[in-house]
Amino acid sequence: MPKLTAFIFALCSLISAQITQQTVAAIVVAGNATTQEWIIIRELTFEPGDAYDESLLDLNRDRLYNLGIFEQVTVYPSYQSSDSVIIAVQVVETIRLLPLPLFYYRDDVGWSYGAGLTFLNFRGRNQRLMLSGTLGGEKTYMVSFSDPWFSGVRVSLGGLAARYFRDHPVYPFRSTITVFSASRGKWYLSKRLLFSAGLGITDHQQAATDGSMPGDIYSPEDPQHYKFIYTTFAAGYQGTDVWRDPTRGVKASLQLVPHWLLAHVPSGGSFSTINGALAGFKSIISGKRPLVLAGGLRLRTNWGDIPNYGQNYLGGYWVRGYHLVPARNVSKIADRLEGKNAIAAGMELRQTILKRSLYLAAEIGFSMIAFTDIGWAFDDLDALKGAQPVLGYGAGLRFFIPTIQALALDWGFNPYDSKQHVRFSLGQRF
Repeated sequence: MPKLTAFIFALCSLISAQITQQTVAAIVVAGNATTQEWIIIRELTFEPGDAYDESLLDLNRDRLYNLGIFEQVTVYPSYQSSDSVIIAVQVVETIRLLPLPLFYYRDDVGWSYGAGLTFLNFRGRNQRLMLSGTLGGEKTYMVSFSDPWFSGVRVSLGGLAARYFRDHPVYPFRSTITVFSASRGKWYLSKRLLFSAGLGITDHQQAATDGSMPGDIYSPEDPQHYKFIYTTFAAGYQGTDVWRDPTRGVKASLQLVPHWLLAHVPSGGSFSTINGALAGFKSIISGKRPLVLAGGLRLRTNWGDIPNYGQNYLGGYWVRGYHLVPARNVSKIADRLEGKNAIAAGMELRQTILKRSLYLAAEIGFSMIAFTDIGWAFDDLDALKGAQPVLGYGAGLRFFIPTIQALALDWGFNPYDSKQHVRFSLGQRF
């Protein structure tokens, strides 16, 4: 027995001597005509000298793709020896200066149209500067800037200056809204968990369009005027494979926004809002044209002296298949579609028709969805106990083009009438 033990030990030693752990000898980056190389290198979870792990290749490809500045990313071993590996990172950069036509539809104001100019990957540092404006149903002017890694270890910075002119979807008044804000955040857990905080000021003026409104009687010559300073405290978790069109994983966010009143004519007070979201994704059929089951949950709750524009309206935004204006739905459910608080859940089957691929150096894709939504609107917890939900269902299309998460077009229906409600938006539902 001792001889057998010694033989086994010697054999194992011989085998282990022949197996040498490979290490990463170097990282070679190609295709980055504009992007500075250190922007790419800092996203990788390995560096020269680390043990080579093939399973990290796909992970790092997704991390680079999630930056939103590349149309295509490939990470692969370009050379291997018995003890070392050279890793190649090949990228195809997206369009940097993108004149973008803007158009969208809202039930309450109809079509808005305009243009935006996006400086993507500004200065080659993954910064984004955007100028935009719209006319038509809603007039907007906006300038925004974001840098996801402004300083230190994954410290982000963002800012926004905007002005909106819009009619209220329900009550007869027109709003002029001016907003200035700035935020800063930091990523943890290998860029999966984000904590951020922001500070802003908003000036919200309202003028009646017909001389009166329920609960707040005033004339167009005597408008209401709110001024708030607000802070934003947020936490978000990104556990999906890719951020743009996930096929697996979960993501979640929670946001607290206290508003402190600076001035109000004729009177008013402070209020706070909590926003929360949770979504999960599961690939049912994989391959070039995957079928994905996606589910999401959203909530918003307000408390304090909530201004009249702080109501939530389920139709269109929270539950597809309804008109945004409660009174323009069938009367028996109109009162279910408005409240100070809202909760909604949805499910989608997402079928890829045209896999996202490069066409003339731009990533283009197309998919179809089937969806169902359910939601509750209520003023307080006692009202929630007896609240009746509203249900919507339908189908939609998703068009994937550079710099935009998705162009979404949905046809929604509900059990209470035979009308179809069309919803056009930028981005996925969840």
